[in-house]
Amino acid sequence: MVYVFLKCIVNDKHINKVCDIYRIEDDMIAEHWDIIEHNVENKQSNNSNGLF
Repeated sequence: MVYVFLKCIVNDKHINKVCDIYRIEDDMIAEHWDIIEHNVENKQSNNSNGLF
């Protein structure tokens, strides 16, 4: 499994958290999933780790 996390800024104001997940089989991508959390610029983390 490969996880790729991104911070995307949309229209110079909104921030999105993006995660792409890949399942690799026989050195090839067998499956792909993505997750997007929109407009996180005003959200607070539940712990001291931060959103990113």
